[in-house]
Amino acid sequence: CRPCSAKSGDAGSGAGAADVALLRRYADRGLRVRGMTMQLLAVDVRRASPDCLRLLVTDRLTGAVATRGGTRIGLPGDVASRRWLTLRRVDGAWLVDRVWDQ
Repeated sequence: CRPCSAKSGDAGSGAGAADVALLRRYADRGLRVRGMTMQLLAVDVRRASPDCLRLLVTDRLTGAVATRGGTRIGLPGDVASRRWLTLRRVDGAWLVDRVWDQ
């Protein structure tokens, strides 16, 4: 999987950590976030081998609502984001290896 493991730009993945931090901030305010889904807008396969895929993905979060004690609070809409993903096949299953912003 040499071609997929070659670095392209800054390969640090803050995407998942940023999402967790945002959800924690809502929880710290007594809010519970529900209904959040990822809307996939585009996928471009940039490299492929039998055990590795490098994808350029455009997506956004949608449908999220915060609740506190039965009260629904609408959350701001998300804008589309582009991220690089590297997937690796391990024991027949595709696993996310790396995620980084474009």
